[in-house]
Amino acid sequence: MATHQKQEDPEANIRFPSESLILATDGYNPLLKVIQPKTKFLETMGTYRNRCHWIYPLEAVYLLNTNNAIIMHNNVPMTRQEARYLLEQHNIPWFSYVVYKLLKDRGYCIRVVRNVYFDIYTPEGYTIQSEDILPKHKVICCGCEELGRASDLQCADLNLFTRLAWDWRQPSTILALTRNGRVTFYTVSNGDIETIEV
Repeated sequence: MATHQKQEDPEANIRFPSESLILATDGYNPLLKVIQPKTKFLETMGTYRNRCHWIYPLEAVYLLNTNNAIIMHNNVPMTRQEARYLLEQHNIPWFSYVVYKLLKDRGYCIRVVRNVYFDIYTPEGYTIQSEDILPKHKVICCGCEELGRASDLQCADLNLFTRLAWDWRQPSTILALTRNGRVTFYTVSNGDIETIEV
């Protein structure tokens, strides 16, 4: 007579290291609450509201993908694929994440302004509570599909997107255009399109 052994759920007894950063979803709130703040990244990420530290979905997915955080949803850890759904759920296009990751990997501190708008800072002296430090650049993220075609950009297209975030008090506005997973950075000055290194 064969006996059947009970299959155990591999995630049922997960133990998290004490140094793990733990983030938790909070209903329909697009921000994730910092539950266990155990990382140096938090000085330059997220925002403080009601005496709590909150992380933007772009930041949370980046921290998960770089093995620096665990995202909990209804007390269950999310997989990377499930975490990507957080971006879709809050209407954050994938190309924004691609640009965010590229800039973070290059060492910039990034303040998420809106889903496709970032302010980037050099790391020296920047924290999320720094109100008096101006960003090095304002970045607008864009995918080719957002321009309505996949052909080369025209000057008017770039001007349209850069005008949306331009602020005379701020340093240069940059368009980060994503095509097939590759990011090219543009700036518009005096009507001329320039490709730049960021």
